[in-house]
Amino acid sequence: MVENLTNYELAKKIENDSFSLLLMKRGILSLIIFDYKVYYERYLSEKQGQRKGIAITNTADEFGVSEGTIRNAITFMLSES
Repeated sequence: MVENLTNYELAKKIENDSFSLLLMKRGILSLIIFDYKVYYERYLSEKQGQRKGIAITNTADEFGVSEGTIRNAITFMLSES
């Protein structure tokens, strides 16, 4: 059921969908969702064996974004809204 999926699970489902790609191309579906997905996946990889704060810092440094952006991405991806 779609209502119980996190935003991360939804993003994974639509990332290879041709209709979703058309919506992104036309600016109807924001690319920020997929930026957040990439940040979140990298954060999960960094988090293996490290504290959360260090993983966030490393991820932010790697992508050249703020730690706040990474925290927002994590929060968004875990949300079911």
